[in-house]
Amino acid sequence: MNAKRIYKEAYRLLEQVTPLRVDCGQLCSGACCISEDNEAGMYLYPGEECMYKNENTPWLRIEPSAFLYGDADKVTQIAICDGTCNRALRPLSCRIFPLIPYLKEDGKPEIIIDPRAKSMCPLAQTFRMADFEPEFVRRVKMIFAILLKNKDVRDFVIEQSYVLDEIGKFF
Repeated sequence: MNAKRIYKEAYRLLEQVTPLRVDCGQLCSGACCISEDNEAGMYLYPGEECMYKNENTPWLRIEPSAFLYGDADKVTQIAICDGTCNRALRPLSCRIFPLIPYLKEDGKPEIIIDPRAKSMCPLAQTFRMADFEPEFVRRVKMIFAILLKNKDVRDFVIEQSYVLDEIGKFF
């Protein structure tokens, strides 16, 4: 997988589409970008850290997280921002929020509303998938149809799906 090329294309596909036709950050004053926890962040998908090499990103730091995936317990990188970003350099997790890829027990992928987003995102609290901008959802599905062909990305999403199942029990 040529990670740089694939993530660059994913970013491009999501550049002009958002969950709503309007700036959803106006509904919640950008709650997804504001955290009192200086260690909170968004996971990078496997290989995505290549998008930040040689970039001037003083608002963002990338660090190893405690989240492991795959048979070799690979370490997931986490992007921690200060709440002010260059939108053109946002990680994929930020671009698709509050949606997330999920693998069902039968291994079939789907895009769902991230149950972790319910604590901060009005869309995650009140919307169903059908309420999101259809082109946004279509592009997220298309991106993950490609990304999930990569073993590392698939292993990451499998592990993430286990976590979502556990968290989903509380919502």
